[in-house]
Amino acid sequence: MVTKNYHTSFIQILLLILLLAAINLSAQTTCTYCKKSIEGNYITVEGKNFHPEHFLCSSCSQIITGSYAQEKGKFYHPDCLTEKNAPFCDLCKKILKSSYVSYDGKKYHEECYRNSIEKKCAVCKEGLTGYITADIYGNEFHSAHEKEYPKCDACTRLTAPEITGGGVRYNDGRAVCKLCHPNAVFADAMFNSLYKKVLAGLSSSGFSINTENVSVKGVDKNTLKSKAAKSFTESLRGFCDTQIRSEYRNDKLVKETASFTVYVLNGLPPIYTESIIAHELMHVWFHQNGLSGLDALTTEGSCNYLSWTWLSRSPDPAAPMVIKMLEADTDPVYGEGFRRIKQNFAGKPLKELFVYLRGRK
Repeated sequence: MVTKNYHTSFIQILLLILLLAAINLSAQTTCTYCKKSIEGNYITVEGKNFHPEHFLCSSCSQIITGSYAQEKGKFYHPDCLTEKNAPFCDLCKKILKSSYVSYDGKKYHEECYRNSIEKKCAVCKEGLTGYITADIYGNEFHSAHEKEYPKCDACTRLTAPEITGGGVRYNDGRAVCKLCHPNAVFADAMFNSLYKKVLAGLSSSGFSINTENVSVKGVDKNTLKSKAAKSFTESLRGFCDTQIRSEYRNDKLVKETASFTVYVLNGLPPIYTESIIAHELMHVWFHQNGLSGLDALTTEGSCNYLSWTWLSRSPDPAAPMVIKMLEADTDPVYGEGFRRIKQNFAGKPLKELFVYLRGRK
């Protein structure tokens, strides 16, 4: 009996020891960060326990002492959380602490935007604000600069040093930029050479006129104004002067001879001169084909179309921009007339235009 009681007491003591051990284990504190038991001091935050050195900011990974901030179960220094949620500059990637600039769906420090993103005036290099003008070459500038610098009479750029290197003033008041002026055509021999060049090129496309009484002369704006008289406008660059000589016998008209002098504005680069010559030669064609009475929309539109045809085949690097100016012309006669003719005949042989025009007689 004594032995039996001994064994019973031993088992009870062993169970008691195990129970106490289990209670002790369950009472141990575990660090939420390292998952190890904590011995000694620890920090309890929002029901979670940490070794003091393991209560870390989820942003900068440094120990948090004092106040803290919480977001989605993570802990931060208050400043770190503010910085984490603050907008960042899309250029320098630093926080935007105060006012900033929004542009094209992105945010920038004012200085970052001003120095690296903001478009600059092509003339003064300051930020493009207020009234802005853009030319067909992609130059953007404050509209006020148009009062400082005249536009080039050829390419229409501002004759500002920053855009074209400046410009040259002609005696007739025109300004031509220093990109266009080096090749400007003034000599009579050059005008005659360009006339023959254009005539030969257009002839290969089916254009034909009687050249016996046709001449081309380069003139300044004042002379052009005098020759064009009532037909003159500030945008006029060429004029076909037609003179009719009548011969009579016994008071009876026996013969009429027409002579044509094509006046072309001088001081422009060759490609512009060629374009003007092509336009005016079409006026010669109209007269020689008895079509001088057609409406202005058809006449001037066809003349511009002949220029466009010539320019479209020219290897001159400036030709595409001259075409662009021709196509962008807002004049209700020259511009609209050209667009109508182009819409109907672009891509077709030039002869089809001539057949159409003769059918309007």
